[in-house]
Amino acid sequence: MTERAVDVSVSQQDDPILLALRDATIGDYEVLAELGRGGMAAVYLAHDLALDRKVAIKVLFPALLTGEGAAERFMREARTAASLNHPNIIPIYAVKEHESLLYIVMRFVGGRGLDSVLEERPTLPIPMVKAILNEVGEALGYAHRRGVIHRDIKPGNILLDEEGRAVITDFGIAKVSAADSITRTGGVVGTPSYMSPEQCTAGEVTGASDQYSLGLVGYEMLTGDRPFTGESVMQLMYLRCTQDPPPIAEARPDCPPDLAKALMRMLRREPQNRWDSVESAVEAVGSPPSGERDAIRREMAVLAESGQSRRISMGIRTPTSPVPATKEQAVTAGAKPARGLRTRQLWLRWVVPALAAVAVISWLVLRGWGGGPAIQAGPAFILAPEAVAPSGTTATVAAGLEITPPSLTLDAGTAAPLIARATDESGDLLPGAVIEWETSDPAVAGVSALGIVTGLKAGLAIITASSGGVVITSTVTVRALPAGVPREPAPAANAAAVRSIELSPSLDSFPVGRAQPFAVELRDVAGNVVAGRSVSWTSSSPSVATVSLDGVVTALGEGTTRITASSEGVSRSATLVVVPVPVARIEITPNAPSVAVGEAIQLTAVLRDGSGQRLRSRPVDWSSGAPGIATVSFGGSVTGVAAGQAEIIASSSGREARAAVIVTPGEPAPEAAQPTSESIEAVLTAFARAVESRDMTQLRRAYPGMTPDEEEAYRGMFRLVQEFDLRVDRPIDIRGTSAFATGTARYVDRGSEQSFSYRATLDLTSSIWQLTSISFAQQ
Repeated sequence: MTERAVDVSVSQQDDPILLALRDATIGDYEVLAELGRGGMAAVYLAHDLALDRKVAIKVLFPALLTGEGAAERFMREARTAASLNHPNIIPIYAVKEHESLLYIVMRFVGGRGLDSVLEERPTLPIPMVKAILNEVGEALGYAHRRGVIHRDIKPGNILLDEEGRAVITDFGIAKVSAADSITRTGGVVGTPSYMSPEQCTAGEVTGASDQYSLGLVGYEMLTGDRPFTGESVMQLMYLRCTQDPPPIAEARPDCPPDLAKALMRMLRREPQNRWDSVESAVEAVGSPPSGERDAIRREMAVLAESGQSRRISMGIRTPTSPVPATKEQAVTAGAKPARGLRTRQLWLRWVVPALAAVAVISWLVLRGWGGGPAIQAGPAFILAPEAVAPSGTTATVAAGLEITPPSLTLDAGTAAPLIARATDESGDLLPGAVIEWETSDPAVAGVSALGIVTGLKAGLAIITASSGGVVITSTVTVRALPAGVPREPAPAANAAAVRSIELSPSLDSFPVGRAQPFAVELRDVAGNVVAGRSVSWTSSSPSVATVSLDGVVTALGEGTTRITASSEGVSRSATLVVVPVPVARIEITPNAPSVAVGEAIQLTAVLRDGSGQRLRSRPVDWSSGAPGIATVSFGGSVTGVAAGQAEIIASSSGREARAAVIVTPGEPAPEAAQPTSESIEAVLTAFARAVESRDMTQLRRAYPGMTPDEEEAYRGMFRLVQEFDLRVDRPIDIRGTSAFATGTARYVDRGSEQSFSYRATLDLTSSIWQLTSISFAQQ
């Protein structure tokens, strides 16, 4: 079936949720774009203004929270989910309520949904299946011990991140929505293809339900199909409640019997017959062999990098959402959808079929299904759809390339990643560019489409990365033992056994791009040094740092990894924190800035390392030494307040730079205002024209007393205002150098006219009236 593009071209101006979210988050987040939406929520990409980072904001549809106490229940349950702190659970940063809007702010991570992986690779290798089940199971066990149940485990809610880890998304959201739907309709929320039998019959949902759903995911990863399919949701649920899954070995003969047995027990219909806990289930599933874990994680990281959701996020210059793009299954069809089908589901598209299911399934459960055993009558169902439609992509062209590391040494039979970063004309990171890889000698070293280099035989190869005509290379040296030289002999039978391993050097932090050899010292039970033994090396996160066969560690990206040396069954690990390259100096441009009172100028801080290379994507803090003369925003925009000189400071990672900004007087007023009513009216008229012009510089001149909070409010008003004028009441209350004016403001918003009363305060300074404050009240 031909893949169909997802239509998410909802006009931002016509999206009431987007507009409401922007109003609710003014000053905290800049909401950039919609990433996707499903049956319960819409997800938006946003910029956290205070912490200068990308986040994802998930807004629950108001229609789901209309029941009594629903909002309070949502806040309570979502806060419980936010308390979870586990490396395999996407963290929740904030849970907020604004009028009728309830939304969750989450971490924004790169990666790919497991369902997207299964579309391209319907079955996965046994070790990878075990790795995913272990990581997801550990996260579920952690949550269950804290009384939190997910209720909607499915491939679409499991994400493979850039480090090759399996991470659970939407933790706690399904439970919150379920609690509300039970109150409103006597229904439950779940994805039909992955619901447990007790969910299908609206029974008590416990951690055993998550275990069953995880078992379905494991079954699908092994066989390429779900164990139950049907022509309708009702038939699908009936099969799950009355029949056992087909044996895994029929579809996957190479599946180890212990793994198949563990999964089949997870899929037993009665919760009490499953494993006592999800941890017990994971233990029965078993872990991948220790020698294969690094290779598995590298392959999972490669799958994450190549996903559609990552390409989409690159098109809008941001990491991917923690809600991965998911495959769709129509609510009225329980059969497995064709691979590759993508479509956007709106709320009504699943509510209407679900309401039909309410009537049909209620009738069937009460009278018994086709003469079979009657299922106990229970609440009806509100079924969650299985799709979140992501935004489309935009092609980008690189102006420059950077490659890390510029040279690489590895042993024959091993692999290591090269990382190429595309940049635009200003030198900023351009993740949307397509990068192609080539090797000068395929017999020496091969390179994948994602830059993973594999050493094949001893020699030298040049690896080339290109994008849009821009080319950059990395020299790869592949080492091998000389011909005829035997490998290290096995220790003699009477040799002392290795009992401990010492690693050196001891490093707390490690800068990106650095290569450092590690040394080991093997000792026997008496503490004597043992020589002539082989040592193997592994890195828990190859995307953070790799380690060669002889213990040379190369830092590739920020993060934490564990470097492990093993010999004769004894291991020793060292935790390595890879940190950004230190900032050596900061340059502020332009060199000699000047700005007029009421005007603004943009300053830029360029960070460089010790070798003079530019450091990108680093936070910079801005401050003003004389805010009475000039202020500076968090992004480096300087605004003149009064004539004089102000020192502007840019700081990052303990380094700082200073720039002297000259503030010149603004344009003089055409004529000095006299303390008369006419001159005061002229000031208020100028204020109204400035608001109507939507020009913040003009508004600052007309309203010099405007506060930062008022400025943000007027910026939001600019998006909507069409006409704005003021009528001044007479007489105006003039008291020496102060005046107090009242009147009516008329405001036209998208064709709708509104009126407000206002009160303005003006001060006479150097024979000129200046507006110092103005407040409005609804009439």
